Amino acid sequence: MSAAEGSRHLRVRLGVAAAVVLVALAVSLIAWRRGDDEARFAVVARRDLEQTIETTGVVEPVEAAIVSGAVSGRIEIGAVRAGNRVERHDIVARLDRAPFEAAVAAARRAVEAAELRLTLLETRAAGGGEAAVEAVAAAAEVGEARAALEAAEGDLRATAVLAPVAGTVLAVEAVEGQPYEAGAPIATINAGDRLQVVAQLDQIDLPPVPVGTVVRVVIDAFPATELAGRVETVAPRAAPAAGGALFPATIAVPDLTTLGARPGMTATVIVPAVVAADALVVPAEAVRTVGRRSMLTVVRDGDAVTVEIETGLRADGLVEITAGDVREGERVRLDG
Repeated sequence: MSAAEGSRHLRVRLGVAAAVVLVALAVSLIAWRRGDDEARFAVVARRDLEQTIETTGVVEPVEAAIVSGAVSGRIEIGAVRAGNRVERHDIVARLDRAPFEAAVAAARRAVEAAELRLTLLETRAAGGGEAAVEAVAAAAEVGEARAALEAAEGDLRATAVLAPVAGTVLAVEAVEGQPYEAGAPIATINAGDRLQVVAQLDQIDLPPVPVGTVVRVVIDAFPATELAGRVETVAPRAAPAAGGALFPATIAVPDLTTLGARPGMTATVIVPAVVAADALVVPAEAVRTVGRRSMLTVVRDGDAVTVEIETGLRADGLVEITAGDVREGERVRLDG
């Protein structure tokens, strides 16, 4: 074979090879396009839909009792520290008694003086006249002096600030040596040492978690222990939250104290699977939402038909259809 013939045969072989490659690419492109077209649709189906809700919570006292004093003064003794256990009527703090003792002594002297004046006037009033009138006024003064003494003695007793309930001291605000204003918090007590978990429920999760729902609780400090809890209350109004609305829910967990949980510890709250049996479902990406309306694009006799629907449970990338003219086995567009 000449060099020219060899070169011609090589070009033929290369041309055939290039044609084969182009055909292969075309076939692949067609298959890819068909696959892409099929991927844009899904079939309406029936299945049991399950949803497990997981949220976060914080251990908090069931009742936090605020301890405050009835009189103003200077904190002389702070008798408790955070973490101390107190019984009802234990001394939490004591104010400097000196000013109050002085006030009691002065009130007693005032009572004695008023009683002495009354006695003298009563002696003179035996003959009637102006002395009798003065005696009546002196009697009133004695009553006022005795009331003032009683008030001063009450203030003296109030210098000892007592715990209103038994429990564990959560915080102490009073500082020894500092002035104190009547009514200001001195300490906070976890009344009865009872604890609960306050969890945040997203507005989307709210419907399937009514009061009475049994949940599982894991305190993050004790990850190996799972506790049983029960939803006791759900706030009627959402608390402000970035990106959504959260409803605080209180959860009774009887074994929190036994476990050793403390106020402020974080927790994970798991709501058991909520089941929608034999639900009519479509992939979530098939549902198009406009305002409060939800719609599907259903393929019927080759035409795309928009159907308004109502949705229910959402889980595993699927959405339950609770109402609407959609039937099992129909095809819907995934891109809405």
